[in-house]
Amino acid sequence: MKRLPPFLLGLSAALQVIGATIHALGLTKVQSKFDGSALSPFLIGASKALWLSESAYLMVIGALFAAVAAQPGLVSPVGIMVLSLGPLAAATLIYSYVGAFFAGHLMASAAALGVAAAGVTAYNQSLVSRGPTS
Repeated sequence: MKRLPPFLLGLSAALQVIGATIHALGLTKVQSKFDGSALSPFLIGASKALWLSESAYLMVIGALFAAVAAQPGLVSPVGIMVLSLGPLAAATLIYSYVGAFFAGHLMASAAALGVAAAGVTAYNQSLVSRGPTS
């Protein structure tokens, strides 16, 4: 089970990077909706900035998951759980405001993979700390 956490973290990283890319590219489709709305210029600009900041955030979290996958001892299981809170929060907000949308499923999956990796890592560490059983 030693190879399972890096695989799970790598898969979570891939989902987040793919999600970030899709989200960033989606701005081109909604930009005209923002520009043609009755919102003030400030709110239009803020909406675009928040749209892209979510993409940047997902890219950074995805990169952190990839780094932890590449260097398994870099972060403790608790640290992995804390990193998993980001995509979990994103999924919760998407489900709350948008409903059952694929981006929510993507973020919930990324969070679940991180939580699973943290659990398996903790289990593996407990086996090492107990030493060989006779």
